[in-house]
Amino acid sequence: MLEKFRKKQKAVIYVIVFVFVVGMAVGGVTGLFGNKARYVGKIDGYKIDYKEFVDNYRAEVQAWGSQEENKDKDLDERTEKNLMNQTWERFVARILLEKQLKKNHIKIDSQDIVEALKNDPPEDVKNLPQFQTDGVYDYNKLAAMLAENEQFAASIESYMQQTLPYNMLEDIIKSEVVVNEDTIRVEYITENTRVSGKVIDFNSLDIKDINVTDEEIAEYYNQNKEEFKRDPYTKAKYIRVDVTEPSKEDYDLVKVKIDDLYKQIMNGADFAEMAVSFSQDDSNKDKGGDLGYFGRRKMVKEFEDVAFSLKQGEISEPVKTKFGWHIIQKMGERKDDKGKDEVWARHILLKVEASPESKEKIIASINEIPALAKKEGFEKVCEAKGFEVRETSELKKESTYVPGIGNNEEVLNFIKTGKIGKVSDVYMDAADKFYYVYMISERKGEHYQDLEKATGGIKNKLERQKKMDFTYEQAKKFKTDNQPDEYIVKAKEMNLKLVDAENINQAASITGIGVVKELNKAMLATETGNWTDVIKTERGVYLAEVTSHSEPDMAKFDAEKESLLKSTLEQKQNKYYGEWWTKLKEDAKIEDNRAAFGFK
Repeated sequence: MLEKFRKKQKAVIYVIVFVFVVGMAVGGVTGLFGNKARYVGKIDGYKIDYKEFVDNYRAEVQAWGSQEENKDKDLDERTEKNLMNQTWERFVARILLEKQLKKNHIKIDSQDIVEALKNDPPEDVKNLPQFQTDGVYDYNKLAAMLAENEQFAASIESYMQQTLPYNMLEDIIKSEVVVNEDTIRVEYITENTRVSGKVIDFNSLDIKDINVTDEEIAEYYNQNKEEFKRDPYTKAKYIRVDVTEPSKEDYDLVKVKIDDLYKQIMNGADFAEMAVSFSQDDSNKDKGGDLGYFGRRKMVKEFEDVAFSLKQGEISEPVKTKFGWHIIQKMGERKDDKGKDEVWARHILLKVEASPESKEKIIASINEIPALAKKEGFEKVCEAKGFEVRETSELKKESTYVPGIGNNEEVLNFIKTGKIGKVSDVYMDAADKFYYVYMISERKGEHYQDLEKATGGIKNKLERQKKMDFTYEQAKKFKTDNQPDEYIVKAKEMNLKLVDAENINQAASITGIGVVKELNKAMLATETGNWTDVIKTERGVYLAEVTSHSEPDMAKFDAEKESLLKSTLEQKQNKYYGEWWTKLKEDAKIEDNRAAFGFK
């Protein structure tokens, strides 16, 4: 966003120098990604070809690597993905903003640069001690350096040529926001007019026997049919397989080793010494495998069941869990301060990890699915291979998240555009841990939700509505049947919830109730010592006593109004600019083909 040009000058330099100016050779990147699309993307008619994207991506990588904190870091897969996304966002920003520069006829000359350096220089320059006098920026010192050092002058000029137009555009957009003294006076009064009191919350009434009939549900459904209109959606069935999970063979291999340790211990080897020498639980091996005391549901079930079933001092045979194989010895037992059982145990753990052979075998099995599914059916093949078949929730046009795999443009595109029954290629996550295959299982156009599916929501709504109506009538009766000075006592007798509302304004949240603007407004309009009317809102039913009012300090406002004007203007301008930029992107015609090139 444009405000970052002033606040984060280094980021601007990376955008301008490394992304939009520096050209990098494609090198060994070309050919890594197969694709069918003709270009990586198109933004408002501007086509980004493969080489242009790679050039800018490589420049982005160089910019990342040149930062001090990254000099000793390797470029991992996650960082690569982030930099690819940054490269894309740079293109979007550059193309859309360049159009805005032309639309607003923004051009700069040398005099504009001089004026900007005098009045609004880059923060990195402004804060350098050599360009300050008594801690204050001194343009004359900068001008002297510019005159003496041609290379420095050329760098500053290039930088200003690249950033100043965007600063000017930002000023133009933000200038549409005007804040005057009357505006901030009203806001100040609203913010600082406050009230305190006590609230009776009738939602705590113990109401039973609220019944909603099938006829009432059907009547509501038929009278509010448009409320149940649903957008088109697609569903997909899929498998999610962790290829790093050990196989039976992997467990069997480690079982031989744990059996040998168990045999040695049963023949007299010291348990603690064996734990120190062989256990792979680094959190306790140096303590002889001592786990201390623990209660139920603190360990995995298989481990817990055995530990609690042992007699004191008894050593278990090898126990299998998702972590590997354990030998457990129960050292003691006790009750905790709540009287619940705890055991003291120690263990030896030999971890079980998937061997390369196991991983290759399961990946090969997954890779067979797309072809086999065409002949035998997706679910049949997956179940035969022992893979659990799941189904996504309804994916709509605007959906950006795929259950199982997350935000993946390629998978989303497959699900949204493919035919019923079509099976995807094999996908994997960034860590090469989970593998996925999808099959499109259901597609439905614009439709009305079935009454059967809508029943639960309608029933809850009508029950709440009936309960609210009943509560409102009870609250009105409460007010009619009792005198104001009896309300608090009667509320306590009825076990109604009483809440202190301290120093609230129109938008304040009342502890224990939340933000209920109708309640706040009613309290602000009620004189001190009086009670409000019964207030019925979507959130509930309330009756409140006002105990004090506090008015805004207008003398303080007069003393602070200049700073308030400045801060309010800046806040509203930034908000306006953010909304402007969001709409600019929403209205743009953006075609994103990065997934086809492997850039997502």
